Amino acid sequence: RSYCQGEEAPAAPGRTTSGEGGASSSEEDPARRRLHGEIMRLIRQHPSEEALASTLMLSQTYGFVDGFFHAAEKLGRFQLLMNWCFERRDARRLMEVCKRSGQIDQSLWVQALSFLATDEGDHMEEIGEVLRHVETSDLMPLLMVIDTLQKSKGITVGAVRPYLQGQFRKLVESVETSRGKAHQDRQEIARMQQEITDLRTRAQVFQNNKCFQCGLPLEVPAVHFFCGHSYHSYCLPDDGGCPKCSSEALPKMTLLGQREAQARNAEDFFKYLQGSSGDKQIQAVSEWCKFGAFDASARHGPAGHDEPGM
Repeated sequence: RSYCQGEEAPAAPGRTTSGEGGASSSEEDPARRRLHGEIMRLIRQHPSEEALASTLMLSQTYGFVDGFFHAAEKLGRFQLLMNWCFERRDARRLMEVCKRSGQIDQSLWVQALSFLATDEGDHMEEIGEVLRHVETSDLMPLLMVIDTLQKSKGITVGAVRPYLQGQFRKLVESVETSRGKAHQDRQEIARMQQEITDLRTRAQVFQNNKCFQCGLPLEVPAVHFFCGHSYHSYCLPDDGGCPKCSSEALPKMTLLGQREAQARNAEDFFKYLQGSSGDKQIQAVSEWCKFGAFDASARHGPAGHDEPGM
């Protein structure tokens, strides 16, 4: 009751009531520790949103830090906690907020890195921890991290060397993976081109004696496909395609149609590009290159006269 009447709020063990520095008398006063525990127990007994809102207001008014942090976290007021840490330059509390609430709001880690890089204190350990999380969760592109860290006057390359090494390792792995996929694609294209050439220049001999659909011996009239499958005419579906190959080709044809439609939508491309930053913009352009956004045929549309014929 005395706390609510305006007397100085008790602080958590080892902390000041304002969070701005100085020694706390709570370590020396068992009565204060008991009162602090009673207040926190009372706060936890009333978890409703209305009660937490009142707790937040009273704790902020009387400087009861633990009650303020508890209520703000439960209400999802993470930015309020971050601003508290920024104003008091409390790096320890800042890291606690990121660890407890960073999974819900990943932008807290980005804000923490920006603050730690611009603050005048020695925060090498905290910066290293934030960078490890940024790298694990891929929250920021490399160039943005470098731009943020260069604002710090005391940071050295050695302090961020593990992060830089990890990022360069990822880049090398990404390049090697892309090269491997490109090599496989070139081989597949060469194989398909050779297959097309063979179909155009060589006679195809059909020696199947059973229908691939029903398994019975083939009888006239029979239909033979260049893919090597043969069927009774009455075993074919209405679309006239090969039942064995159509199921495999249909998803690919659908995906191709979707990509071609997306490639012709310039408005979506620029929205996608503007929504990215740094290295993400390069990735955005590469993604749309896969869709054929910069192919000449894509600019003419499906009715264009410059599309290659089959």
